[in-house]
Amino acid sequence: VWMEPVFSSANSPKPIIPYQTARIIFFGIASMHSHASQFYREMDYILGSFERSQPAVEEDHDDGMRIGTLFRTSDRHWNDFIAYVRNYGTAVNCLKQLQDYKPYLRYHEECMAQKRTNRQSLKDLLMLPIQRITRYTLLLKNILKHTPAVHSDHIELCRAVKNVTHFASIVNECRRKQEEMYRLIEIFRTIELCPALPHSESRVFVTEFVVRELISRLPIRLLLFSDMIIVTQAPAHTKLDDTGQADSGATEWTYHGLGFLDRVEVQNADESTNTLITILSLNRGATVSDFQSACRRSLPSGEEPTATATTVSSSGSCDIVP
Repeated sequence: VWMEPVFSSANSPKPIIPYQTARIIFFGIASMHSHASQFYREMDYILGSFERSQPAVEEDHDDGMRIGTLFRTSDRHWNDFIAYVRNYGTAVNCLKQLQDYKPYLRYHEECMAQKRTNRQSLKDLLMLPIQRITRYTLLLKNILKHTPAVHSDHIELCRAVKNVTHFASIVNECRRKQEEMYRLIEIFRTIELCPALPHSESRVFVTEFVVRELISRLPIRLLLFSDMIIVTQAPAHTKLDDTGQADSGATEWTYHGLGFLDRVEVQNADESTNTLITILSLNRGATVSDFQSACRRSLPSGEEPTATATTVSSSGSCDIVP
């Protein structure tokens, strides 16, 4: 439905999908289709042999069924599948970029009207191979449940269940990282003039809150991640609600600076007023590369980093002292 027409139109003035983009979107599908076709042919042969020999082996524990063996011999193909899963997020991102591309939109509408697509979009179809891993896991566990321990294929079934479960965990972890990555991208898009930040696969968004500078009383939005904190500022004309807070979703926040958490210090300021002071190693004039290099070296004796002090009261409000 999609691959052949898309690649056939690659040399036309207006292809359905530009060639390089199509290569990313359909990455790995040809090899997975080839493997799946071979796998189902072998599965059909095994099931056919089982049906033909069943009357003759009613009293025998070995009925010729080799489902576990078949899955085990297919282990080498799972790496192609994992590569497909890791590329899935990039493929979906490419589809998002095609939303204003007319040749793609026209063909997409044609495909959605066809019965053989079951009214599924290209994004839905790309998800089907990923959903299959969960079905394989459930299928093998069910077969193992009804296979006697003395059956010749029992050991191979146990190994197949273990392997497929392992691959399912890898798939789930890849999906989790992809979802977190796109969540981070969406968060960064809410920050005006946000520079290119150093990449970290382990980075996770934790929380955010809006505070006000102690002197100017201007709203400040703090974005806390697992490895750093980003400070953003709102325009001077930003309206505050009755509690003195700004809407973090509706306000245009401008990048102000960042601090890596390994250079953040939290101290008790005044126990009698139940407040905390958080010292952030945040140099307003520094670049991201400056922060990276700063994290790799220790400060010379007697030298202190430029810092911003944040005072947090017991009520949950927060003030920043520049």
